[in-house]
Amino acid sequence: MTRGDLTAYLAFFARNGPAAMKESAAPPYRIGALDRVFTGELRETARFKSVFYRTKGYREEGEHTISGRGPIFALPKSRGRNAALVLLSYRSGAKGAGGPQKDLMLLVQDAGKSTWRLASMTEIPYLDQLPTPTATPSVPTRGQERAARAFVGTVVRYLERGTIPRGPKLGVAPYEWRQRIQRARIGGDYTVDVELMDTGVTGVGPGAPITVIPVQGGIVGVAQLVATVTADSGWAPGGEGDTNDVYQQALGGDRTRTRDGLAITFVVPDAGEPAVIGGDLGLMLPQ
Repeated sequence: MTRGDLTAYLAFFARNGPAAMKESAAPPYRIGALDRVFTGELRETARFKSVFYRTKGYREEGEHTISGRGPIFALPKSRGRNAALVLLSYRSGAKGAGGPQKDLMLLVQDAGKSTWRLASMTEIPYLDQLPTPTATPSVPTRGQERAARAFVGTVVRYLERGTIPRGPKLGVAPYEWRQRIQRARIGGDYTVDVELMDTGVTGVGPGAPITVIPVQGGIVGVAQLVATVTADSGWAPGGEGDTNDVYQQALGGDRTRTRDGLAITFVVPDAGEPAVIGGDLGLMLPQ
């Protein structure tokens, strides 16, 4: 992605983003409209919002704007799928009153398409943790891809078991998610299953659940995860406000299932410990 590509994307989102979100979150709640601008984790959490709003009779009233020209972490141009990470400013709410919030956005371009779609938006609490882009985009080595897989596996084990590893820094978002399931833990009988999100692309690469981009001194990456908790009813994790009617799925035997989308941004330096530097949590529809 070049600066020109970013300018074109911002214009595309300004034309299509707010309209797609309003179409999906206001009568007649056209959930398919989201596919024009979203993919991956953001599409799944936006679908939850659409169904929740339709169930409750709510509507989307706010406006959504994306701006800014933060650093671009890009892969080389390709005839296949492509991906980029861009630090942008994001405003939401009535007339864009909320924010601004600086998020690192994962953009994905499908093969043969000129437009980009937004897959995740991870808040970066400390911008000095962002690495420096390379002067010339390059593809990750197999070793870098293996290192990314290994670190994401460490994060998954923590989310499932609560075991804090020595060395790697797991960041705020995984910790906050573990805190959300403490109620289920108190109830005693619960299971946690964390998997890579099904994005339609397997492995590591553009459009896959793990995207890796080389930077100066290492790699920066984004992992899109799905966390499923099954617990005794009454002890299951709860959503925000009155979302539980859609968020919590009643199972047989007085059990309840919930699903969350979790996107994390991480760095794996050539020398030093890997770390999660940003994250995003969102409710998902039950299967």
